Amino acid sequence: HYDLLKIIELNQWSVYLHENQCYLGRVYMMPHEGDLLDFFDMNEALYQDFFTQGQKVKRALSHLYQPDKFNYAALGNVFPKLHVHIIPRYHAPRTQYGTLFMDDRWGQNYAPYNKQFKINQAILFKIRDDIKEALHGTL
Repeated sequence: HYDLLKIIELNQWSVYLHENQCYLGRVYMMPHEGDLLDFFDMNEALYQDFFTQGQKVKRALSHLYQPDKFNYAALGNVFPKLHVHIIPRYHAPRTQYGTLFMDDRWGQNYAPYNKQFKINQAILFKIRDDIKEALHGTL
């Protein structure tokens, strides 16, 4: 399932589309190294690459969806392997792919988010592919 939502591999990090897109363009980055659990256990090279690749992801998402700001989270509560969420936030509703996306928690923590929000798989894959294409434009 997760491999279907993999967007791209960038140096030491892979970028995945989050399956719940109530925040249009929500992705997470996970290092290729399999045993890291904590953000501060990264070595210098992985840390530097995180920021380099994360900036590319942010630029691609900004280009595609024009979010008003971003939230970032590295929690590790449900899935312990190190991964960092990049969560676009929107002051006003966005209509994209014929679907209305509303950030009901604007001005608040992104969580708890609307876990009931569903889009069909074709739209989910279109978002994945659009982000991949935008990332290729930033490389």
